[in-house]
Amino acid sequence: MLDFAVRIIYEDEAILVINKPAGMLVHPAGKRTSATLLNELFSYWKGFQRLERAGIVHRLDRDTSGIIVVAKTNLAYRSLKKQFQERKVEKKYLAVVKGKFPFDKEEFKIPLGRRGDQITRGLVFKEGKEAITKFRVLQTFSQATVLEVFPKTGRTHQIRASLLFLGYPIIGDRKYGGKKTEIDDSIGRQALHSALIGFFHPLTKRYLTFTAPLPEDMEELLQSLREPMESARGNL
Repeated sequence: MLDFAVRIIYEDEAILVINKPAGMLVHPAGKRTSATLLNELFSYWKGFQRLERAGIVHRLDRDTSGIIVVAKTNLAYRSLKKQFQERKVEKKYLAVVKGKFPFDKEEFKIPLGRRGDQITRGLVFKEGKEAITKFRVLQTFSQATVLEVFPKTGRTHQIRASLLFLGYPIIGDRKYGGKKTEIDDSIGRQALHSALIGFFHPLTKRYLTFTAPLPEDMEELLQSLREPMESARGNL
């Protein structure tokens, strides 16, 4: 049942808002045909099988945790899809990146595309589609920075590829992490979490926001980054 694999944040007759754990695919891919979000949705409510794309309006990478909103009617699906297309959906992620990120409260427009059959890999091309992302520095450590990330567009792997291009890849990212360092072993996946989503309810038209707390593995990563600083202060 969905309740055991994914925590429900909110549910009504039109939408389901959930907190996806890291390690779960949204759709089956390759040899991974079970234990996906799609499977869990079908187990939770058979009605998802009758909807456009099973009500799944957007997705998160397998190793990204956090909020996903799912439609429970085709009307809700089309309303949410339109809001995403028109960039009316508010999205905030938390990311922990390598190095001291110098671009506080800055917005970047980076052309991302795909090469050949690398359909799931975001690459920077002059002719690529514009990926717009804003970053805000929350906390800086000696080896890393905690960022709030606000993607304005929804390109494949936008946040991860953009941060690598800027020279500050996400800790633990196996694909876009750049040169592996000791700090990458502090977490078993990319340190990226979908923390907030805001949109207009498909039926009531009220603007709603939902949040998902930072998962345990990212909390542990932050604590491991704090400890050297606390130790240094204690020796003063």
